[in-house]
Amino acid sequence: MKIFPGPILWKDPIGWAQGVAGVKLWSLVFVHVFAGATTVYVYIRGTSSLYFVLLIAVLFIIYFPFGYLYVMRKLVLELQERERSQEGKDE
Repeated sequence: MKIFPGPILWKDPIGWAQGVAGVKLWSLVFVHVFAGATTVYVYIRGTSSLYFVLLIAVLFIIYFPFGYLYVMRKLVLELQERERSQEGKDE
């Protein structure tokens, strides 16, 4: 039994992007914005430690965006490869 069914970001970025496109993408964006806003609110109220805030910041501001950029880079490389193969067939 798989804990995380479907393609995994680092092993199959194109499959992951196809699975996330659409409604899942907007739900991920909502989760990121909500987690960031909640973290800022909790920190301003003084009920959270600085370590917790730094952990959330590292996850949602550094780690996840780099993952998304990795997926976009792989998609662009795949599209460029397909365009080159199409140009070779047309000639």
